[in-house]
Amino acid sequence: MMTVPGIIEPGFVLLFGWVQFLQRTVSAMSWNWDLIGMGVLASAGILFLGHKLLGGIANKVAVAHNLPRRWSWKWTWSGFVGLLILFLVGMAIGGIAHQIGWMMSTNEPMIEAKNRKWRDYSNMKQLDLEVRMALDDVGGDAEKVRSDLRSDPSGYTYDSSASIPTLQAYHVLLVKGQGEKVVGRLIFPRDGRKREQAGGYFSFDSGESGLCPWPKMQEIVKTNRANLIAL
Repeated sequence: MMTVPGIIEPGFVLLFGWVQFLQRTVSAMSWNWDLIGMGVLASAGILFLGHKLLGGIANKVAVAHNLPRRWSWKWTWSGFVGLLILFLVGMAIGGIAHQIGWMMSTNEPMIEAKNRKWRDYSNMKQLDLEVRMALDDVGGDAEKVRSDLRSDPSGYTYDSSASIPTLQAYHVLLVKGQGEKVVGRLIFPRDGRKREQAGGYFSFDSGESGLCPWPKMQEIVKTNRANLIAL
């Protein structure tokens, strides 16, 4: 059964998704003033010559039919704006055709469940809890923890939806302190795409822990590189 947020969100995106698009793209735009200047001059030339041409034709028609009306700049501007609208419509149709061709030829999924990221968050937190419990049981022996977790795909180390042990889907790095004691854990997905989406999870015995984006996790791994043990 679809929830209320599940109904509202697609409608909101359809109505206001263009606002987020502008927020992403406008800041990255750069202006080619030479091209803009040329466009302004070309538009002015088209308006002037078009007005003269249409005015001349209208005057001849008026003389031939004994009509007093003369060609107005308002009509010239109306025709010019109409041509611009047709030009923009043509660009839009070309863009739609291009996107449809790209969507039909790509192998990437068109729809992606947003809850995958939250599943990764949950798995990383639960995996950290399991590793901490295993370390406490064996007195902090990293080699014994590695053996125990890999031989027993139960508890938090098993993701029933993925049908594989969670430990096989994530990198788990133990951070050593003084006396070979494990003082922290770094966990992140093995799949590169999931790493970019969900980031990673860090937890230290000092109390510092949390989810973080992938660039920050890379910095943490680099800082502790000399003291890491991979499970």
